[in-house]
Amino acid sequence: MRSPFLKIASLLLIASGAVAGVTLLSPSSQAESDALLGRDPKVSYGPANYDAALEAVDRDLALARQRVDRAPKQWLGYEGLALGHLIKAQLSGSFAELSAADAMIGKGLILAGAGKGPAIAASTIDLSLHRYPEALEHIEDYNGFVVKRGEAEKAEMLAQRGEVAFYSGDYSGALTHYRLAFDADPSPNTIFRLATWHKYLGDFDTAIELYTRGALSGRSATPQMLAAYHLQIGALELQRGNWDLAHAYFKRADDLFPGYWLTQAHIAQMLAVEGKRDGAKRMYREIIERTGNPDVMMALASVHEFEGDERAATTLRSQAAELFDKRLEELPEAYFDHALDLALTNGDNARALELAKANFEARPYGDAKMALARAHTANGDPRKAAALLEEVVASGWKSVEQHIDLAEAYEALGDRAKSDQQTQMALALNPKSQRPEADLLAFGSH
Repeated sequence: MRSPFLKIASLLLIASGAVAGVTLLSPSSQAESDALLGRDPKVSYGPANYDAALEAVDRDLALARQRVDRAPKQWLGYEGLALGHLIKAQLSGSFAELSAADAMIGKGLILAGAGKGPAIAASTIDLSLHRYPEALEHIEDYNGFVVKRGEAEKAEMLAQRGEVAFYSGDYSGALTHYRLAFDADPSPNTIFRLATWHKYLGDFDTAIELYTRGALSGRSATPQMLAAYHLQIGALELQRGNWDLAHAYFKRADDLFPGYWLTQAHIAQMLAVEGKRDGAKRMYREIIERTGNPDVMMALASVHEFEGDERAATTLRSQAAELFDKRLEELPEAYFDHALDLALTNGDNARALELAKANFEARPYGDAKMALARAHTANGDPRKAAALLEEVVASGWKSVEQHIDLAEAYEALGDRAKSDQQTQMALALNPKSQRPEADLLAFGSH
């Protein structure tokens, strides 16, 4: 029940502008959380669908390349080219574009010299690649700049500092920075980050309210941004067991911004849990043909496995493993969690533990600690797993997964009472978490 690319979807916000008039209200009830579906947020501007958005990004990239060709010794051109590749990577899920973004910002940093130049772009790219110490260095460089360009830029860098804190396990520090950034400029970036904090600390209602207010504010109201808000709310409903409501949000996202592969992957999994698995497999195959995405290969493999077709599942997972291995060689921090999930699924437990340790070293926050615990359980050390998971609980993190993982660890330790207690806690958060079909949820379910 993980969603690696949901992290990427949350970053589809670069250069998206500000959202005005967002205020935090008292948490809404779960019964009211479908309020956005009954509204008609107005599109202000922007490409009408995924293909048009890709075309727009490609035009911007072509212009950025021309600027670099005309002034190959100036760092500013490489900064623009790097961000263009990052935006395309986040939209398309393309590893080649992500790699190109990293390469171009590297050239820009060399040309600018230490402590100068494209600090904001460099920190943004490092955050997207899960390189938090490097991102913090660039944030500090920015803080040393004499000239800063307005409150929106300052708010973004505050939020980035909060992001470093969050993925380092400092949730209190993260919230402080997120709130300061939100108060200074309630942009989509600050809305998404603050909502993510509330989500992982168990306050789904506030997260949903933030997304809803952002969607209805009228600012940055592109089809892509409106779809992103709906996609995130759907994911939250999915995590608390409201599968029908989640599906409705995913469909609405697809209506707002047609053709987006990630939305279609969310819809495909809903077809799978509803028993419409032929349709789900067809959608997944179409996405794989368009994108070659290994996460979608893993999702399709889960459907085949659910149907008893182990051969097809194994073939797909082998293909995904090859792709992840290549990506780990170049951008390891960005793919540790993807690869360890696959290793656990394949029963390669020693490899999973190795990757889980590396992932936790790079990002010592709740999700990574749970993954490390799962790897310890798989490798016959449920006592260490249970200790790690109890630390997750004590930190304030709140998720269905931590209770499921604790139930498995205590079961392995022979403590049936504690295992049953943790299972009941998981069911209290998501009544459908123990259904066999829940294993088919690969996107937005974590």
